[in-house]
Amino acid sequence: MSENSLSRHGADALKKFETTSNSSEFTKDNIWFDWGDKEEHVIRIVGDFRISRTHWIGESKFGNDVAILKSSAFKGENKLPMTVACGNWDADTETEDPDGNGCPICRLGKNADAMLKKYGKSLVEDQKENLKNIRRKCQAKSQYLFKIIDRDNPYVDDEKTRKGYKILRAPEKLLKAILALSDSMEGIAITSPDEGIDIKIKKTVSATTKTDVTYSALAVMAGPKVKQTPLTDEELAYRDLDLLKFVGKPVDTKRFEEEMEGGTILTVYANSDMNTDGEEEGGNAPF
Repeated sequence: MSENSLSRHGADALKKFETTSNSSEFTKDNIWFDWGDKEEHVIRIVGDFRISRTHWIGESKFGNDVAILKSSAFKGENKLPMTVACGNWDADTETEDPDGNGCPICRLGKNADAMLKKYGKSLVEDQKENLKNIRRKCQAKSQYLFKIIDRDNPYVDDEKTRKGYKILRAPEKLLKAILALSDSMEGIAITSPDEGIDIKIKKTVSATTKTDVTYSALAVMAGPKVKQTPLTDEELAYRDLDLLKFVGKPVDTKRFEEEMEGGTILTVYANSDMNTDGEEEGGNAPF
């Protein structure tokens, strides 16, 4: 990997987004990095990251929420995951469908936005707030998947007999911190197998709000110098993780439609012929 490729990729990723199902091959391995109760961890990033665009369709634990699917959709043998990939996102090319026709969740959110623009002045406050909650719930969020070695817990089995790579799901704030560190390391490609470095990442949750989170990323030092950590033969032999396989699977449109809550959700979803400027092209009024 060339020296600046991580920064170039990161700059492109952040510019795009200013505003999960896993491979069954790994189901028995603990491949997902877990912060646990610790604020700080030391990790070794290996290679470039992948961008994942996801929707949270389960019950939200923070702020106002609206149920867009029946609670039974998340129970039983055929239950839906609460986080699903956005159907408008092509993870291979890292591009988004501008028309938004491939994702029923995006469609629901766009229709709610269109109705707010069209009917907002005539709606009572509860109706308006409900549409805002639907729009907010349907927004896709970006995560950035890094292949890492977890220096604090390198094991991928509960018995702690096998070490391996893990996947860090980094939010945008952590990505920015990692990119800032990369930019400051002149002459060092921080994720390179041959010349990369260990990184101390820190997550701080606001004591006031309990929801605001800040992240930092600092190089691990060896005295006054940055400590470079070329991968060992053992680490190079770890079972590889193709990050593209872990960006998540979109929800099936038919299943999504079958599991939708009634009432307002169905009405909003049915108004697919209303454009984003709020001008009706043959749909029904929302209420």
